[in-house]
Amino acid sequence: MSFCRPIKVDLVHLRKVTEEQGRELAHRLGIPYIETSAKDPPLNVDAAFHEVVRIIRNQPPAELEKNRRKRRRSGKCNLL
Repeated sequence: MSFCRPIKVDLVHLRKVTEEQGRELAHRLGIPYIETSAKDPPLNVDAAFHEVVRIIRNQPPAELEKNRRKRRRSGKCNLL
Protein backbone atom coordinates (compact mmCIF):
# COMPACT_ATOMS: atom_id res chain seq x y z
CA MET A 1 0.00 0.00 0.00
CA SER A 2 1.37 3.40 -0.96
CA PHE A 3 0.15 6.81 0.03
CA CYS A 4 1.69 10.25 -0.46
CA ARG A 5 1.10 12.41 2.62
CA PRO A 6 3.26 15.54 2.90
CA ILE A 7 3.46 16.80 6.48
CA LYS A 8 3.91 20.21 8.09
CA VAL A 9 2.29 21.98 5.15
CA ASP A 10 1.82 25.00 7.41
CA LEU A 11 5.58 25.65 7.05
CA VAL A 12 5.28 26.92 3.46
CA HIS A 13 8.55 28.86 3.57
CA LEU A 14 10.51 25.63 4.29
CA ARG A 15 9.03 23.58 1.44
CA LYS A 16 11.43 21.73 -0.85
CA VAL A 17 8.67 20.34 -3.10
CA THR A 18 5.67 22.34 -4.29
CA GLU A 19 2.14 21.04 -3.91
CA GLU A 20 1.94 20.76 -7.69
CA GLN A 21 5.10 18.60 -7.81
CA GLY A 22 3.74 16.38 -5.04
CA ARG A 23 0.41 15.95 -6.78
CA GLU A 24 2.16 15.17 -10.08
CA LEU A 25 4.35 12.50 -8.47
CA ALA A 26 1.36 10.92 -6.73
CA HIS A 27 -0.55 10.93 -10.01
CA ARG A 28 2.35 9.26 -11.86
CA LEU A 29 2.63 6.62 -9.14
CA GLY A 30 -1.15 6.14 -9.05
CA ILE A 31 -1.39 6.81 -5.32
CA PRO A 32 -3.54 9.17 -3.22
CA TYR A 33 -2.15 12.57 -2.20
CA ILE A 34 -3.33 14.50 0.86
CA GLU A 35 -1.37 17.35 2.46
CA THR A 36 -1.52 17.37 6.25
CA SER A 37 -0.51 19.39 9.27
CA ALA A 38 -1.07 18.55 12.93
CA LYS A 39 -0.72 22.20 13.94
CA ASP A 40 -3.79 23.68 15.62
CA PRO A 41 -6.19 23.56 13.90
CA PRO A 42 -5.18 20.26 12.28
CA LEU A 43 -5.37 20.08 8.49
CA ASN A 44 -6.54 16.84 6.83
CA VAL A 45 -5.16 14.56 9.57
CA ASP A 46 -8.50 12.77 9.94
CA ALA A 47 -8.97 12.66 6.16
CA ALA A 48 -5.55 11.02 5.72
CA PHE A 49 -6.32 8.44 8.40
CA HIS A 50 -9.69 7.61 6.84
CA GLU A 51 -8.09 7.32 3.39
CA VAL A 52 -5.56 4.79 4.70
CA VAL A 53 -8.36 2.77 6.32
CA ARG A 54 -10.39 2.91 3.08
CA ILE A 55 -7.41 1.68 1.04
CA ILE A 56 -6.79 -1.22 3.42
CA ARG A 57 -10.45 -2.22 3.52
CA ASN A 58 -10.74 -2.12 -0.28
CA GLN A 59 -7.81 -4.45 -0.90
CA PRO A 60 -8.83 -7.87 -2.19
CA PRO A 61 -8.18 -10.71 0.31
CA ALA A 62 -5.43 -12.18 -1.89
CA GLU A 63 -3.60 -8.83 -1.93
CA LEU A 64 -3.89 -8.52 1.86
CA GLU A 65 -2.36 -11.98 2.35
CA LYS A 66 0.44 -11.20 -0.12
CA ASN A 67 1.23 -7.99 1.79
CA ARG A 68 1.20 -9.83 5.13
CA ARG A 69 3.72 -12.40 3.86
CA LYS A 70 5.92 -9.64 2.41
CA ARG A 71 5.89 -7.71 5.71
CA ARG A 72 6.92 -10.81 7.67
CA ARG A 73 10.02 -11.17 5.51
CA SER A 74 11.15 -7.55 5.44
CA GLY A 75 9.98 -6.34 8.84
CA LYS A 76 10.30 -2.79 7.55
CA CYS A 77 7.94 0.10 6.97
CA ASN A 78 8.47 1.98 3.70
CA LEU A 79 7.82 5.71 3.61
CA LEU A 80 7.95 7.88 0.51
